[in-house]
Amino acid sequence: MATYLNKTNFSGSNGPHFYIELQYDVLSQNIPENYSTVRYYLYLGSTDGYSGSGTSSVNCYINGNLVGITKNISVNSRTLIGTRDEIIGHDSLGNCSPSYNISATSNWSYLGNANLSSSYSLPTIPRYFTQTPTISTSSVTTTSATFAWSTSENCNWVRYHLDNSSSWVDVFNGNAKSGTFTINNLGPKETHTVYIECRRADSNLWSNSNTKSFKTPNKTLNLKVNGNWKLVTPYLKINNLWKEVIPYKKIEGNWKRGK
Repeated sequence: MATYLNKTNFSGSNGPHFYIELQYDVLSQNIPENYSTVRYYLYLGSTDGYSGSGTSSVNCYINGNLVGITKNISVNSRTLIGTRDEIIGHDSLGNCSPSYNISATSNWSYLGNANLSSSYSLPTIPRYFTQTPTISTSSVTTTSATFAWSTSENCNWVRYHLDNSSSWVDVFNGNAKSGTFTINNLGPKETHTVYIECRRADSNLWSNSNTKSFKTPNKTLNLKVNGNWKLVTPYLKINNLWKEVIPYKKIEGNWKRGK
């Protein structure tokens, strides 16, 4: 259904009893290309029991383009004179406030001319995330690393790239602003980088996160004690006392403390 924008009267002696009126429809919005297709409707009308006619035409324009002509204006009428479709680009944030001009010209002395210019706001087109998606390290083991991710708006797809690889691994499909994922099959004492790509849910446009570096620890032996994981250190009982075992190895006939 068309939306009313504005109207104005004519300039002649009887001009206040005649008017042109503009309405519009947003026919579609192209999210990937960031533009709207708008249809304008120009009406010509009369009030207070007035009508008009002449041998010459009343020419009606939308944004400088002739959209219709008439030689008769009926009593208390409101007639659609013409329409015009326009493609209007939005800015980088998806906003748009287009200007418009409508006019009508005539040689009828009692009617005169009409002209009106103004602007209005179109619905915002969803664009990229308003803030860069982020990842942070949650935990790292010798064989895996877990990360938390977040976005400023809902996303429907998240995937990660390890060590700037062109290939990716999908970790989320749904509709959320945050989540976690784990990278497995790593080795001890390895250094890696990771970043994620997130697709904004309402626009399906992709954005990259920051890049996160991480290092897996050396391989260790752990034991769960009272609900907590503890590093296992070997001990031996010597003269009824427990002593920490320090590894030694024989080098050139001499026993030396190992590393």
